[in-house]
Amino acid sequence: QIERWRLVHAGNEDTISLEIRALAPGKTVTALMGLSADKADAAIAEACTGAPVPFYAVASDGLTMPQAVETEVATFQPGYRWDLLVTLPEQG
Repeated sequence: QIERWRLVHAGNEDTISLEIRALAPGKTVTALMGLSADKADAAIAEACTGAPVPFYAVASDGLTMPQAVETEVATFQPGYRWDLLVTLPEQG
């Protein structure tokens, strides 16, 4: 199933690089929720070990692109928006 995700970086400082990866066997999303910032990076690196899932960028800051661009990373500056088409290959 293809999903259209509209994402915005609502912060005011850091650049964010978004990748979509599968969870490692036995890991759950709920185990990653509510972690403090100092523990989150290590927990994510341990839990999200699958290969990057490619997706398509179709709009940038609300402007539709002439054609979809396949990528594995979307980089957000503060206030930046992306519209992405995402197909997840399997649950998890």
